[in-house]
Amino acid sequence: MTQKVTLWTLWKKDMYRARFGFAVIVISIAAWNLFLYLQQMDWSKDVILILSLAPLVTLPFFAFINGFTFLRREWNNKSIVQLHKLQVKSANILASKLLTLYVQIVLFTFLVLFCIMFIWKQPAFSHFSTGSVIIFILIFSALLTGLGVISQFSYVAGKMVKKSSWLVSLWVFFLTLWGVMKLTQYLLPLFVWFPSLPVQMDFLNQSGLQSLVIDTSPLGALTSSIVLIFLLGVWLLEKYVETQ
Repeated sequence: MTQKVTLWTLWKKDMYRARFGFAVIVISIAAWNLFLYLQQMDWSKDVILILSLAPLVTLPFFAFINGFTFLRREWNNKSIVQLHKLQVKSANILASKLLTLYVQIVLFTFLVLFCIMFIWKQPAFSHFSTGSVIIFILIFSALLTGLGVISQFSYVAGKMVKKSSWLVSLWVFFLTLWGVMKLTQYLLPLFVWFPSLPVQMDFLNQSGLQSLVIDTSPLGALTSSIVLIFLLGVWLLEKYVETQ
């Protein structure tokens, strides 16, 4: 009797495969902050803060690369064929890799902010509660994982052609990115009912505690657009991609 391959099974497998990537994240951020620590006598605190945040700039590229790298591994190992023979849902195949990417981005963001708040003890971040920081990390990581969704869709679309598939994938990525931005604008009126997110801060002025209100309507519209792209990727993977 064949054991059923679930999303949990696929995710554990993908997390194990990505163990080297997790190690690289930890080591690289630790090495970067060690470098900054050695320079703290010569550089100002503002420079240290900016450079501490610098690794976050690489995250969009990180999400783009890993979005299709995790999926390409299935084709290189021919395991995508076996998964289809086992009738594994395409949604589970893509979702397990996105979950792995999400965990990596969460870890990356957490380590960067941890170094800023606890190692460098930057006072600007002390005005935010722990809950606000956690919410920021989760939402920020989810938004960047959306790039992984677009990257996955682009890779699957590229597999539909036999020649210059990488060029097709790149073209589809930028076209889809533009389409997501346009679709988000069209969907925005549908999410005006989303509640705003208040963030308590005491550094807006010296008179006392104030609240910064964040409009969550764009997040709802953007999330819907990304979900649509994910479903299109599942549809392509299920119906049109040649895996034999």
